[in-house]
Amino acid sequence: MPFRRIVVATDASEPADRALDLAAELARTGGATLTLVTAVSGLEMVLDAEQQGAARSLAERATRLRGQDLLVETVVQVGSASDIVTEVAEATGADLVVAGSTGKGALQRVVLGSVTTRLLHVLRRPLLVVP
Repeated sequence: MPFRRIVVATDASEPADRALDLAAELARTGGATLTLVTAVSGLEMVLDAEQQGAARSLAERATRLRGQDLLVETVVQVGSASDIVTEVAEATGADLVVAGSTGKGALQRVVLGSVTTRLLHVLRRPLLVVP
């Protein structure tokens, strides 16, 4: 069964980039649309700058993928990463969600990332975790 829509949780970390590369390969072979999702959270003073930085980072990744003839959408929202990824997956009717095994935080690199762990519990879609 080919995937038609793949949601990729990304925080611009190395594991997230590996997850994105694998999702892109799956999309390429099946003609799926990729939806790249980033969540930002923080103090109100720095939130706007953080959101703009996340949007730029996501746009760069999307441009690279579009250059490979892939259909790519991007979503940057403020809030809990696991909640936002879950909401986007449901709203888009995703066939698959792809996430890296860990995120940017040092503690998260020791164990399965907290966002990925939460997705395992709340997501009602197939989840591919990429080490």
